[in-house]
Amino acid sequence: MPGTLQIDDLIHLDARRAAWLPKVRALVVADLHLGRLWTQRSRGQLVPVGLPDDATTRLAALVADYQPERLVILGDLVHEALRHSGVREALDELVAACGSEVRIELVLGNHDRRVQERIVEWKLPISTSPHLEISELLLFHGDTVPAASAPMVRRRIQGHEHPAVVLGDGVATSAKVPCFVSGPGHLILPAFSGQASGCVLGRHPLIGPAVRAADLDTVYACLGRHLLRMPMEVAISSARFLNEDSQRKKTPELKGATKGGSDEKLKG
Repeated sequence: MPGTLQIDDLIHLDARRAAWLPKVRALVVADLHLGRLWTQRSRGQLVPVGLPDDATTRLAALVADYQPERLVILGDLVHEALRHSGVREALDELVAACGSEVRIELVLGNHDRRVQERIVEWKLPISTSPHLEISELLLFHGDTVPAASAPMVRRRIQGHEHPAVVLGDGVATSAKVPCFVSGPGHLILPAFSGQASGCVLGRHPLIGPAVRAADLDTVYACLGRHLLRMPMEVAISSARFLNEDSQRKKTPELKGATKGGSDEKLKG
């Protein structure tokens, strides 16, 4: 399938911010943050009512392409489990996008407090758990570190971090794009939400306890329907260079601050 990359015999990455586990026919996404705009509005923030959230539309396209038996959401299904029609509508759209043949499994994240109450109240076909163990994989959100009960876990898969990378042309243009981050025995998924700001590698530290011991060495940037593989050090150095270059351009040059003239100007 275009825009996919197999990283081992268990996991395929999709540039549309999802992972596919073919042996168990499971589609995995993280950090949908459904209802985020309604959370902001409920706090008095001015957010246009017509501002779109296309997460469920994009998810429906993935479900149509892969025909999974399971959809696993690695936490932060909602931004906040408000008892609000806008949040319920978003969750209803999620269920409709999957259809009756797909089992929806939510690994609870730090934003999912009280979401179990909404699931029961609104009679949604979504099961919840603190983590999942599937086919030698440990799947969890990432704000805490679960203890694996399986004797052999080949890779841990998590969300929570919202990783992103900055790419530039070396002149004046740069763009921040979501990315996967991987290393031996570990994989971090990008936020599926199109409204997640993204933690830029090289500028912001990864914050979850699970990544502290992880040896992360490879980045897969999501560029439309394509994945761009790069070493972690390249992604980090690119972000730092572009940040420093941006700061230099923002700093006005002092008049007379040239060799032989700067001391006189500054002394006044």
